[in-house]
Amino acid sequence: APALAEFDRVLVPGGWAAVFWRYAAPEAPSMRLVADVLARFGSLAGEGVDFARELTRERLFVHPPDPFADSTFRAEPLLTLDGTLEFTPEGFHGYVATLEWIRRLAGADHAAFLDALGEELELRFPRGFAERNQEYLFLAQKPG
Repeated sequence: APALAEFDRVLVPGGWAAVFWRYAAPEAPSMRLVADVLARFGSLAGEGVDFARELTRERLFVHPPDPFADSTFRAEPLLTLDGTLEFTPEGFHGYVATLEWIRRLAGADHAAFLDALGEELELRFPRGFAERNQEYLFLAQKPG
């Protein structure tokens, strides 16, 4: 709601807002690694959710299904974009460190999780890796 209010404040009538969420493809080795390292830190928040399964075989979506719901914006149909990102161990580590949902899952162990993730990245992917991913693009226009 605060983001939608800010979009509404700064956009001129007829202006467009775009919101992206990017997810690794199911079975991505990078998400298996994240799930494996998170599992070292005991019971993760989530009332019995199998995060390893969610991260690697299913989908753990952290975005709302319709981010422009309950707003005055006119939403376009969802667009999905398939792609591949190249990561170095340092680059992937830095990316994961920015994810709020990872911070929430790791809780007080976030710093220890990141340390362990860095070590595992160097062991499993010393030369980096390519990750197939899918972006979810939500577009909406402010009424004119």
